[in-house]
Amino acid sequence: MNKDRLTILYNESGKRFRNSRVGKLVKSVITSDTTKRLRDLAIDKIGLKEHEKRFIQHLSGGTVGNQPITELPEKVMSGVAMAHVRGDYRDRREFISSPKYFEMVQAAEKEAKISGDESSYNAIVHGDAAMIPNPKYNPDSKQLSTYGSNDQTRMSLGHVTMNPNKDGSFQMTDIYDVDSNASMGETERYTPLLSQKGDLIEGTKTIKLFNKEYNIPLASRAHDISTWLGIDQDMHYNVNIPKKNIDTWNNAYGKK
Repeated sequence: MNKDRLTILYNESGKRFRNSRVGKLVKSVITSDTTKRLRDLAIDKIGLKEHEKRFIQHLSGGTVGNQPITELPEKVMSGVAMAHVRGDYRDRREFISSPKYFEMVQAAEKEAKISGDESSYNAIVHGDAAMIPNPKYNPDSKQLSTYGSNDQTRMSLGHVTMNPNKDGSFQMTDIYDVDSNASMGETERYTPLLSQKGDLIEGTKTIKLFNKEYNIPLASRAHDISTWLGIDQDMHYNVNIPKKNIDTWNNAYGKK
């Protein structure tokens, strides 16, 4: 079966199931607040990591009452505060690395091996030869990247919006969803039950079978099933990042 037929079969069969009596019953049971409360108790009992907890919630109807998430583990809040103090606001930078940075590095490495001249390589890696004007430049941007923070922060959040409060704290807002491959710049069309979602790359597991390694995109398959059932649900964050967390990292970086 080719990719187009598989996509059509997935979409059409999912639509029929979600509109059926059984499909509606399944959704009603799984996404009821009673079920979600039991799910959250089990998650806390098992002791899953923050990003695992949120992914499971996303796959099974979202939060209880579809209420916004207002609390985060201390490690995650610390990661957000660190990214903020460090200034990880990509759109505030006038110049950014070219999207072809890695290709440029590889080409410069080959050039250096052939000619013995490393000037191009040094200009790209240690200089600004690979920098381009930021097309989204906005010195007042409030979009913070947490991808340079600890694993729990970057895998739970990614990009968030930071709004300052009068007391020196920040209000962090975000939407937990799974980005499409197209929105992440991938040109190949996503095929359900077959492709890998770029936003869920950490959920790919490698197994060894008959002396061969296979990459199994477990998180992508789980998301495909949840979407087919119609029980995936985006979740909203509205979390206060206290001034003390900001101050801790200001002190760590020697800022006032």
